[in-house]
Amino acid sequence: MKNLLWLTGIAKSAMTAKRLALASAAAFGWYSYGDEGVSYLSTAGRMVSESVAENVPISFEIERARTMISQLTPDIKRNMVVIAQEEVGVESLRREVKNVTQILSKQQEGLLELRKQAESGQTTLRIGSRQATAGEVDRELDRRFTRFRMQEATLAAKEELLVSREESLQAARAKLETMLQAKRDLEIQAENLEARLHTVQSDSIAHKVQFDDADVHKCQSLVSDLRARLDVAEKLVSANGKFDDMSISLPVSNGGVRDEIDHYFSQKTK
Repeated sequence: MKNLLWLTGIAKSAMTAKRLALASAAAFGWYSYGDEGVSYLSTAGRMVSESVAENVPISFEIERARTMISQLTPDIKRNMVVIAQEEVGVESLRREVKNVTQILSKQQEGLLELRKQAESGQTTLRIGSRQATAGEVDRELDRRFTRFRMQEATLAAKEELLVSREESLQAARAKLETMLQAKRDLEIQAENLEARLHTVQSDSIAHKVQFDDADVHKCQSLVSDLRARLDVAEKLVSANGKFDDMSISLPVSNGGVRDEIDHYFSQKTK
């Protein structure tokens, strides 16, 4: 939602800026240079368009590219349906050509057999299961031969049509495969662009993160001092056997505390 509002804002700002730039360029160009003002108008439009394009985030453009790539799918599916229908039609035509070829082969055998019978000079001729005269055989030969040639011409046309449709089908399959491959390549390129964008963003974050080395050195110095002081304290404890309760031994006289006080202050007055 935020991206949509942001993009809408950019679009509105771009349109406003573009209108102002075009109007200014047009007024200035026409006022100062007459007919040459058209070049100012086109230059201003190009500069505004380039400025707007540069301000759109790359991540958004990558998503837009992915959307455009996904929009190729319906067209691909539609063409796949067309190709599938044509494959069914071509297969049906192929079976029809095969059946007609078999029928013409049988008709040719019957025609040649009847022609051979007519040339045999037999007095009794037959057309199928009935007897016939030589004239009837000739008329039957003419009828069969005429029908044979018409069906043969029809077969030739169907064979030519079959070849044409097979070639067209092969070309359509090649186009579909090219489109599918192009779509796959575009998807991979979009993924590659996104990976490169993440790398650039990672590098930019690394440059933005900064620390004051002086503060680190101060901390290190303090820790070193504390470590040295603790080392000294540990050595004192090891030497005296005690660290917190270290007392100073003073000489004690036999006269008790009064003699001790007198002796202490008499020493200070000397």
